[in-house]
Amino acid sequence: LGKGPDDLYPFHAKVRTSFCSLFDFASSNSFSDSLRTFLMKFRLPGEAQCIDRLMEDFANEMYQQQQHQGRGTTEEEEKDENIRPMLFHSADSVFRMAFSTIMLNTDLHNPGMKDEKRMTFTDFVRNNKGLNDGQDFPSSFLSDLYTEIKTNEIQVVQNNEFMDIAEVVRQHLMEEDTSAA
Repeated sequence: LGKGPDDLYPFHAKVRTSFCSLFDFASSNSFSDSLRTFLMKFRLPGEAQCIDRLMEDFANEMYQQQQHQGRGTTEEEEKDENIRPMLFHSADSVFRMAFSTIMLNTDLHNPGMKDEKRMTFTDFVRNNKGLNDGQDFPSSFLSDLYTEIKTNEIQVVQNNEFMDIAEVVRQHLMEEDTSAA
């Protein structure tokens, strides 16, 4: 699914794009729910470039769905409590937040890390400063996201079993170290 680059593997790129279009991110309760749902549907590849391509297509699809909902574009819509304002200013903003969320998940749930070294909410806000196309994400969004990840670890499917994403990252880094030696 993550094979690329797209110009050399156009079929894989089309399958990846089509796969992402099957998700209904716009009706999801939260960003972490969208990311969690996406990551649970396939085995995460070990190669960083493959993961990048998958996350890029996730970001593009999520942003497109947000765009097509016509959120908060007119004065009347902005006053309507049932219409949420557009959170992400670009697909790149979604991509950066997805990786930031994965890093937060890994940091908060890594059993080898001492509690005093774990990312705090203040650290998370600082790490995401200006990442929404030069603007900050709303503090309520960041607070909710931080709490969701802290209380409910993101897990992924690996070899037909659920694993925490921190373990997948650790295994990937160990494989890189082994191959480099």
